[in-house]
Amino acid sequence: MRPSAARRGYGPAWRRLRAWYLPRHPVCVECERLGLAPDPRTALEVDHIDGDVTNCALSNLRTLCKRHHSARTARDQAFVRSRRKGVNPR
Repeated sequence: MRPSAARRGYGPAWRRLRAWYLPRHPVCVECERLGLAPDPRTALEVDHIDGDVTNCALSNLRTLCKRHHSARTARDQAFVRSRRKGVNPR
C-alpha cells in the first residue's frame, strides 16, 4: 500500500507552498518549451526538479501539466527500478 501524501512529504506546508506557487507560475514549462498553447482546463502540478520532496527552494520548483508530470514520474521510476537491476535506461 502506498504511504499517505503527508508521509511522502506533501503535508500542510507543501500544500500552502503549492497554493502560493501555482498562481504565480500558471503554465507548464514543458508545454511552453514545446510551443503548445496552454489549456486552462489542464491540471497543473508543482514538480521538484531534483526529485527531492524535501528541497522546496523556489529554484527547485517548476510547473508541469498532469501529462508532463506523469511522464517525468514514469521516467524517474523506470530509472530507479533499472538501477536496482544494474541497467541504465537513458
